[in-house]
Amino acid sequence: MVTILIREIITILINQRINLRADLTHSIHHTHYKTLLHMDYKLLTRFTGADLGHSNEVIADFLHEHLGKYGDSKIDILMAIDYVFDPHKPGGNIILLIKENLIIGAVVINETGMSKYIPENILVYIAVHADHRGKGIGKELMKNAIKLTKGDMALHVESDNPAVFLYEKMGFENKYLEMRYKRKNLR
Repeated sequence: MVTILIREIITILINQRINLRADLTHSIHHTHYKTLLHMDYKLLTRFTGADLGHSNEVIADFLHEHLGKYGDSKIDILMAIDYVFDPHKPGGNIILLIKENLIIGAVVINETGMSKYIPENILVYIAVHADHRGKGIGKELMKNAIKLTKGDMALHVESDNPAVFLYEKMGFENKYLEMRYKRKNLR
């Protein structure tokens, strides 16, 4: 029974990967053909495991560099990446767009394990290499991230981030003003 379930999960993941490739390929023919043609993607989940060619550290370095002032510390980025692979957490997905073995784009989505009052997914990070911005890559990554997930998705973005326009265009709405209370370390 467990073996059958594992085979079904692997089949679903393979099909998702094929569908993601088909969606990206379809989009390539309608947008920046020359830019996206020679790129490949990788879908990472707890079932696929971490990528041998692009370690969690390499992915975190890419995100830290290309998120710039809108990013978090490398330690925080690694925690979001590790969450995807942790068998004791709801999991998530990482999508990498690769060209000549270099990461050109990356998305990290964490599943919350909740629904309705809190979205099922948090798009924690999305970044495109600085040399490849303005070519439709961010939009394609976002479209595929939305297709890949089930349920609602939230993201946190600073008001001066130029990507706000893309997020709104993709259907994200500014529903709340988020406020956080941070506890001070009392050691």
